[in-house]
Amino acid sequence: MALTREQAEVALGDIDNFQARTRQLSDYKDAAPHFLIWGMVLAGGNFAIHFLGEWASTFWLAAGVVAAALTVGLGRWQSERRRRDPSGYVAWNTDNLRIGLTFGVVFIFGCGAVSILYPLNLKDSIALVTLFYACLFLAFGVWHGLRLGIIGMALVLLVIASYHFSMDYFHLWNGIIAAFTFIGGGLWLRRV
Repeated sequence: MALTREQAEVALGDIDNFQARTRQLSDYKDAAPHFLIWGMVLAGGNFAIHFLGEWASTFWLAAGVVAAALTVGLGRWQSERRRRDPSGYVAWNTDNLRIGLTFGVVFIFGCGAVSILYPLNLKDSIALVTLFYACLFLAFGVWHGLRLGIIGMALVLLVIASYHFSMDYFHLWNGIIAAFTFIGGGLWLRRV
């Protein structure tokens, strides 16, 4: 039995929708371990500021270097795995460059904002940087799906609330917020 033109268009539309959803789920799966890595760093760094005081900068430096190395290594491994994927789908193909450049733009904006607003205290600096990355997750939500946007919006609201209401416990609360949004968000992305 031959398909009509309308039936063929509907079938092709369903296939396109299925492919788009598959890409989104695959992107979520790849993003999840990055959220877990950086959630541990941000939570640990904020806890270190609260509990260790002057020794926190040593923790931040060591944890940041290790997390950056893990992120690069994991990203390369994910790219290689995708390249060998028999389906031929390579996620983040042209988006790799755009995502990297977007992080770079946010970093440059952050450096510029901190230099203009200098001198910032540690609380202001951490809140500002966290808000930059929360807004970046909101932007990725526009590109890659609602879950990333929800994680970003939760982070924005929680950091603003923590900044205004936690007083002397900002870094402790910010550590809890980082654990909740990054680690919890990473686990949520893995469950799709």
